[in-house]
Amino acid sequence: MALFVGDRRGENVALTWEDINFQTGEVRIERSTAYAERTIYQKSTKTYQSRFPIVPEVVLSILRLWKTEQKQMCVKFGTYWQGFRGNDFDKNFIFTQDNGKQVHPTSPYHVFKKIIRIYNDNVAKTEADKLPADATQHDLRHTAASILITNGMDPRSVAGVLGHSNPTTTLNIYSYFFKSRNKDAANIMENALNSPKNSVVVK
Repeated sequence: MALFVGDRRGENVALTWEDINFQTGEVRIERSTAYAERTIYQKSTKTYQSRFPIVPEVVLSILRLWKTEQKQMCVKFGTYWQGFRGNDFDKNFIFTQDNGKQVHPTSPYHVFKKIIRIYNDNVAKTEADKLPADATQHDLRHTAASILITNGMDPRSVAGVLGHSNPTTTLNIYSYFFKSRNKDAANIMENALNSPKNSVVVK
C-alpha cells in the first residue's frame, strides 16, 4: 500500500476496510493516526484534504486475502478479538495487532526494518543485492513519486496522489526527477527533428 499509494505512515495505519473500494480500486485517504503523550489518536491528513488514489489488481488481490485471514482470526480468537464483528467488520483497521486493535503508529517502521534485515540475510546473494539498511517506510513514498515522475506524470497529478496541497511542494521536493524529465524532453525533440523522415528540404 505504501509503495503503490505513496501515503504517509500515519495515513497508512489509519486505513479501514471501509476505505477500500474493491470494485474500482479506489483507496480513500481522509485521516491519519498520530501518537503523542502516550496516546494514539485520529486526526485529519497533513493537508486537511481527502484523496482517492487507485491501486492495481495485484494490491487488491493481496488485500482480499488479508481481509479473509483477518475474518478467520476474528472467529478463531473469540473474546480475545477486540475489533469489530459481523455487519460492522469493515470498520476494522486494515493493519491490526493479532487481537484486532489498530497497530501502533511506530510499528510500520520496525516491521519494515525487520523485512529488510530478513531479505538481506536470507535472500540477497551479494552485497550489491542487499537493500539499504537505513531505508525506512517513508522512502517508499519517495520511490512512488520518482516512478510516477520519471514515467511522465505531471506535477499536479503527482501532488494529488501524494496528498500535497500544492504542486509547488511536489516540484520543490522532487525537483531532481523533474529536471531529468526535462532532459528526456530535449532528447525526444532532438530525435524527432533529426530523424531523416522528418527532415525538411528548403529550396
